[in-house]
Amino acid sequence: MINTGYCRKLMTSTGTNTGAHHNDDHLRKYVTWCREWLNQEPAANWVKEESKTLFEGEVDELNEELDRLLNEYIGSGNMPVEHEASMVFYALKDYADNNYEHEFMWGAWLDEDQNLTHPDGVTPLGHGGDALKSSTLLYMSSLIRHEYSRRPDPLTLQLTQVSQADKSVFIGSATAAELDSICSVPNLDPGLSSAEFGGKLLRGAMPEDQWQRVVNATRIRDIAKFIDKDDSYIFNPVVIYLDKESFSEFVHIPEPDPSTMRSEAVVNYEFLIQQKNHKITDYDTHTFTDYEPIPSQTDVRPFKIVDGQHRVRGLSMSVRGHNLSIPFVLIVGNQSKADRLMIAKVFTEINTNSVALDPLHQLYLRYKFSMSDQRQGKNGPVCGPNDFDTEIDGVTPTKCGRPNRRAYELAMMMASTSKSPLYDMVEFQRPAIKGRRRANKICISATNWVAYARKWFLPGGSIYAELETDDYNRDEVMNYFQAFEETCTKNWPNEPRWKPGWGRGKPLLQFEGPFLALLELFPKLVTHVRENEAVTGAIPRQTFVQYLAPLQNVDWNAPSLKKSNLSGRKNDNVRHLVVWMETAILMKTSGTVDEILDRSLESVAGKGLLANPAAASIRKVSGGDWPTTSSPLQFQVEYPLHTLGSNWTVKWLTAKNPVGWDPSDMQSLGAIAVKTSASGTKRTELTITSENVPRHAIGIEVECSLKNGNGETSSNRESFHRA
Repeated sequence: MINTGYCRKLMTSTGTNTGAHHNDDHLRKYVTWCREWLNQEPAANWVKEESKTLFEGEVDELNEELDRLLNEYIGSGNMPVEHEASMVFYALKDYADNNYEHEFMWGAWLDEDQNLTHPDGVTPLGHGGDALKSSTLLYMSSLIRHEYSRRPDPLTLQLTQVSQADKSVFIGSATAAELDSICSVPNLDPGLSSAEFGGKLLRGAMPEDQWQRVVNATRIRDIAKFIDKDDSYIFNPVVIYLDKESFSEFVHIPEPDPSTMRSEAVVNYEFLIQQKNHKITDYDTHTFTDYEPIPSQTDVRPFKIVDGQHRVRGLSMSVRGHNLSIPFVLIVGNQSKADRLMIAKVFTEINTNSVALDPLHQLYLRYKFSMSDQRQGKNGPVCGPNDFDTEIDGVTPTKCGRPNRRAYELAMMMASTSKSPLYDMVEFQRPAIKGRRRANKICISATNWVAYARKWFLPGGSIYAELETDDYNRDEVMNYFQAFEETCTKNWPNEPRWKPGWGRGKPLLQFEGPFLALLELFPKLVTHVRENEAVTGAIPRQTFVQYLAPLQNVDWNAPSLKKSNLSGRKNDNVRHLVVWMETAILMKTSGTVDEILDRSLESVAGKGLLANPAAASIRKVSGGDWPTTSSPLQFQVEYPLHTLGSNWTVKWLTAKNPVGWDPSDMQSLGAIAVKTSASGTKRTELTITSENVPRHAIGIEVECSLKNGNGETSSNRESFHRA
């Protein structure tokens, strides 16, 4: 329970504004500020010594309270009442050491929108001369908004046309302030939920002229700080786009002179809108702006920045930089679908290999605009994880593009279908609001989903390698997850061990790491079912339920399980979960709830989920008491159930101290091998030849340890001595 010591501070606080937030902007800033204190590492830097244990126990709950404030109030038109609005603040203030007390003043987080002015603090930075009233960096939207007392004089841009094959563009230069005054950024809606994003993209309803992420305020401020130095320069060209059909009344570009290929673009500022008065129905006839932050209003500047938005905004807010010239490439289009796709593909091809572009956004761009991998191997195009190409119809995937497109579409379908066990639980884009963590209900990112699910569609024996499977693979994936949800409900009707949208307190397999086990299990289970059942089309839900029955007693929400080594995202924990579930299914064995969580039931099918592998004995299968040239020593250890791997330890006994045989030398010499019998049983083998043994060794000591996701178990130790 959250510490309530802040209540007495609320009672003694003064001022009607203390504890209140006035608008969405203030609430967002409050949440960000609280998070910066709450999630500092190490917390001991500011928390009272006697409060550290209590604080650490409440971090998650306080973070969730901040999430709740954002989710309930941002965009609702309401603000939380004072007690609710300030609870986390006063809790943190109570925890703070006396040396930090001065930091916890109500309103310390209010980083207001930044007015951009010359050193006199009055004259605004920007283009427009005496018509420019103000230039403001809007803190949350990261765009620079301009206000004018009248429409500025038309802007003339000198252009030169250049061509590549059948495509032509213009090149030119303009000051950062000039470009900022006429350019907007076509960004995606950052507020789309997982279900909304997946559903719109799957239906083809995502706007085709929106492809960028919201501009990052920290990044543009860093650029402004950099360019303020006298010896700093940025010559990278900016790529901009003009839809001449939509903006012909504001921008005129005559055909270039055939002899010089030069032209002039004349931009008038008739696109500016009259600013709203304090009365929402009235206009101020003396103020014009390029952006009015009211519902349904957009940035009206006619040119769209395809690449370079941070450079333009960063230089524009710098005293030195706003008057520096920036080279640009201007692409002029005609509002056609093909034209918009071409522009977006230019952006994609520039940025998909950029560190600044996060993998989720790269994935969206590659799918949306059918990007090919473009790498060539010895046998033709590389069919890699970055290929989302389609045929000329823009819909049918190519052979290389099919695995990735179908995998991504499965994620969209599962996240956007209301009856899905994964409804609204797949992450498609990073949270846009600063300070907001992704929702707790998210169980996997789209990038991880595609990395696993694309394997189902690869040629060469995968479950959906054949094109005909496109008729039913979506239904089959849905049936599998619905069957798993039913399996997790059968013995837990009041508290199911799988619940769509579960956030706080969710079971193990709804966390991103362990969830991957369900994706790995799926193709194994499909193969097993089809080998034993005559199924045409999608495997029915009830068939999956029948085969998953051995898992119905697993308490996926048990504290001992969620606190075990099987939590988190580690290679061994996912593999262990898959092996344990697969073994129980294949052997049709299910333990009781207690037996499944019993750590002493080692290597027992359907039981001992938290147990180490059972101990196994080393068996000498060839050789005598000492390795010779003609007869090496060879040892075997059979893998018991639920074993993921093994490690051999060999020590050379000498007259002084034992010397270990380096594991890397053992591997490079081929001394260790793992083999699988026809029945599927695995074993590990160790071979020691006379050449391996140091001359001064008088004895050999051999031991083998077996491991799984829970830990290791050592075998017996075998010793041999030189005659």
